[in-house]
Amino acid sequence: MKELQINPENLLIAEVYLSSLDINQTALQLDIPVETVTKALSKKEVKSFLGTIYAEAGYRNKHRLGALMDNLIEKKLEELEDADIGSSKDITELISLAHKMAIDNKKLEIELEKAKNEGPKTQLNVQNNYSGLVERIMGATK
Repeated sequence: MKELQINPENLLIAEVYLSSLDINQTALQLDIPVETVTKALSKKEVKSFLGTIYAEAGYRNKHRLGALMDNLIEKKLEELEDADIGSSKDITELISLAHKMAIDNKKLEIELEKAKNEGPKTQLNVQNNYSGLVERIMGATK
């Protein structure tokens, strides 16, 4: 896995920003211009860092969300068993939702892998015609 390289100043700005989620507050707290905060937060490595933190926080974390869905399904199954009446519609909806979330997550992972492995979208062809250049230079000096 490629290691993320963030200079310490930008990392500090990102950490303060995460605590306030406000650019103006971050600038005020660090006593730096808002433009400096904005510029730091727009850097590719900082955006990647913030995106990773956001994706792993709370119920956005796929593992924590999966565990929550498992618990909900388990509780709903227990309710159906205890009540001995009722519809299985709720449990079916929960299982369908859990399945849809798993499929969506897999699609995102596949797209991410494709993007990582994809080469450049544009190709620049440069042709060097040194022999013709040398002949012209040699012809000019005769």
